[in-house]
Amino acid sequence: MLKTLYVIAIGLLFAAVVGLGIEAFYPQPKYPEYPRELNYPGTNGYTEEQKAAQDKFDEENKTFMKRMDTYNRDVSLILIGFALVILAVSIIWVGSIEVIGDGLTLGGVFTLLYGLGRALAGGDEKVRFLAVAFGLVVLVFLAYWKYIRPNQQKTTPQS
Repeated sequence: MLKTLYVIAIGLLFAAVVGLGIEAFYPQPKYPEYPRELNYPGTNGYTEEQKAAQDKFDEENKTFMKRMDTYNRDVSLILIGFALVILAVSIIWVGSIEVIGDGLTLGGVFTLLYGLGRALAGGDEKVRFLAVAFGLVVLVFLAYWKYIRPNQQKTTPQS
């Protein structure tokens, strides 16, 4: 039971460190501040100054949304790449260290899921598809490497 808790703790903390590291070193774009003067329309509707402020805010918001799509794409690629490297390391090289290897594997899966979520939040369908397809292929390969291949080696008769 305690080993399972350690595995979960390592996995969650690993994903948290990766997420916080990205936010610290590659912060997301800031949402434009909504103009205060638009909170109080006059009795006859918005004034010309308020309409100009609304138009400016709308333009800033469009720019922000484009920047967020780019940011989500970039972050998803970073997360997925990092997750796949950690998954490979945890399964191939650290897999024999039971709790640490399993914890890093779980952390890699959490990080991969976070990266896939960021890819889905981005606006580019091709990036979404490629991120999900690449993640699936690598996960299937690593699952084969970790769980199926060792069983085949045990059952294969040696000459």
